[in-house]
Amino acid sequence: MTEGRRLPSLALDRRELADGWALRLPNDDGTLLCVARWIVDERRCCPFFTFALDCEPVPGALWLRITGPEGAKDALRAELA
Repeated sequence: MTEGRRLPSLALDRRELADGWALRLPNDDGTLLCVARWIVDERRCCPFFTFALDCEPVPGALWLRITGPEGAKDALRAELA
């Protein structure tokens, strides 16, 4: 499974933001590496996105926030569905 297809399936929670989305993901090393690879790929095709990754101490949350200019949230909605 490619990283892009795998990432949405890992989401434990999704929150709509004013300018994007936040995903709560499992807080483990494998997921963290998956997210990092996904961000690298997304930056190549969609350089207008801003990515923020918050890693709380285990067993806390791992949150990925993806934001961007107008229209970015709709593009993400389709990709994260």
